[in-house]
Order: sequence, then structure tokens, then C-alpha cells
Amino acid sequence: MLEVKGLAVDPTRQGKGVGAALLDAAIARARETGMRRLVLRVLSGNAAARHLYESRGFAIEGARREAFLLEGTYVDDLMMGLDLRGPEVAARSRSVTAVGIDVGGRRKGFHGCALCGDEIVAGPERLPDVASAVEWVAALDPAVVALDSPRTCAAPGESSRADERALARAVCGIRWTPERPRLAGNPYYEWVEHGLELYAALAAAGIDSGRQIEVFPTAAWTIWAGPRAGRPRSEWSASSLATLGLAGVPRRHLSQDDRDAVAAALVARLHTEGRTRAFGEIIVPAGPL
Repeated sequence: MLEVKGLAVDPTRQGKGVGAALLDAAIARARETGMRRLVLRVLSGNAAARHLYESRGFAIEGARREAFLLEGTYVDDLMMGLDLRGPEVAARSRSVTAVGIDVGGRRKGFHGCALCGDEIVAGPERLPDVASAVEWVAALDPAVVALDSPRTCAAPGESSRADERALARAVCGIRWTPERPRLAGNPYYEWVEHGLELYAALAAAGIDSGRQIEVFPTAAWTIWAGPRAGRPRSEWSASSLATLGLAGVPRRHLSQDDRDAVAAALVARLHTEGRTRAFGEIIVPAGPL
């Protein structure tokens, strides 16, 4: 057995696949030396690291409950292990086809979900900032990542995009995105600026614009379940999620942000299958599932 004692990436290099390369090198070295198992430890709150390890086949084998107190919160010290005698497992071999990201303001952060076919394989879970969201996505290396956030702003002098107006006429209402100068200093549009930052950061990390799409989960829920017609949004989206036939849906209570991340991921997967339509930059399902 071989243990990874530590794996750290300079903050200026995070989100660029460096951590994944280091872990792959450790796995390759362990195999070369004939080790049967590779083990490591990770804090329970480090979602990006956990998903990187899980994408390479590591599984949780034990935990020291509330082992550390970090910023007023107790976190578990998790022990994870990889059986080196089995077939090599990597994120790309798991065929993670689609990732969905629900975008919020800086305090709210992001929520992410990943799909392999009809199975949820990561998330839905909160990702607190741009750096952690990029690292989480990069570790999964999806074919497509869908962001619930505008890719661009309205043209100069306009208060909305033509894409949004077309979608509103055909499917459902949507919040307008004004011209870029109107975003600055306006708390209402903080989530839009946060999303634009994530698009750029993903591109810088190698998830180029061809693998990024803009989605609108409310439009997806409307196409799959019909208009909300006065029903509470949480009830409407939860009942629709239950009919989608996805495996791996967590049994815990899902927030609306969680469900919207699932919807975004499913639209991303449908996009890889040619089962979407576009309103300009906004991608929605082509029809009911």
C-alpha cells in the first residue's frame, strides 16, 4: 500500500488541471511499483478535491468525525482508497457527458451537477466561488458544461437581448439582461457578473467556448412539465424531476438551486445528442422527454 501524504496546487494555478495531473502521476507511479492500493485523506468540505479523487476511482473507506474545526465549523477527515488491481479509472473513462451549473451571486455561489447518461454521478452540491467551480468542472472534464447565466449582455442602448425576447414569446418569461455598463454596482445583476466571470475562468482552464452553453432551467422545466400555472416553483420543479427517470438523485432534500443544476446538466446532455433548440445563445430542450 502507498499513501499520498499531500497534494497541493499553488492558488494561481488552480483550475488548470494541475491537481489532476499530479494525482494521475501518483497513480501511475504506484502501479509501476506494483502497489496493490493507493490511499489518501481529504477534508469532507473540500468538494473539488473529493470529486477529483472519486473521478479516478477512489472511494471513502472511513472517517474521523468532526476531526477539525475550520472557521467555526467542524469537518470530517475522510480516508479514501483506490484498488490498483482493477482497471484504471479516470474521469474521461467515466464518460461524464454533461455538467450543469446554477449561478448565484457571490454570497450564494454556484451549484453543480454532473451526468453520465441518465445517472447523476456528482452533485448536486454548492460550489462557493469561481475557483472551486472551475476546479470541480475541470476534474470531471465534461463534453459540455451548461451555465444558468447569460453569456453576453444586451447591445448598447438596449435593456434586453433579442434571444431573451424570442424565448419569452415562445416558451416562458425570463429576466432581461441589460447592456454591460448597467451591471456595475447594481446588486440585482451581481449573479450575471458572477456568471460572466465563470465563463471566462472555464475558458482559461481549457473548457473552451465550444464546450460551454447558456441554458435557462425554468424554460426546461416548462417544456418538460408544462407551464407552472400558479403552482409553487419548488413543487413544480420537484414533481418534474421525479418524472425524468434519472438514477443517482440524492435522497436528501434538494433546494431549487440543486434542481436547476440538474436541469442544466440534462439540457447539456441533450445538447450532445442533438435534442435541443436554440434561441440565439440560449439552449433549451427540443421537446418533452
